[in-house]
Amino acid sequence: MVIREQGGNTAVTVKDARGEDLTTHEDILRCFTEFYSTLYMQQDGHDEAGIATILDEVQPPVVDDNMREMLNALTDESDKRWPIKQMNTGKTPGNDGLTNEFFKEYVDLLCTLLLAMY
Repeated sequence: MVIREQGGNTAVTVKDARGEDLTTHEDILRCFTEFYSTLYMQQDGHDEAGIATILDEVQPPVVDDNMREMLNALTDESDKRWPIKQMNTGKTPGNDGLTNEFFKEYVDLLCTLLLAMY
């Protein structure tokens, strides 16, 4: 999409699949509708038989008793606090809208809640 300003007026131009410039609202809307309709109608291309073969042949690693004990060991507050303290600040928030500064500010409360959950 190309946006041009000339003399206070804004002109929007969109190139369609054939390379033609579209300038009218209706043509641009039709172009986007066609593009996204085609995009979301495409098959994902996965091969059911191939996936089944791989899943049948793959032998996942087995967790032995020692590893199971280590993985199930109780965690303490430092296991929760350290990663929060290591977070970089000044970053864009994640999908939840919470910044790293929020987590650092409320680390004490969060650690208490995390310990209760895990």
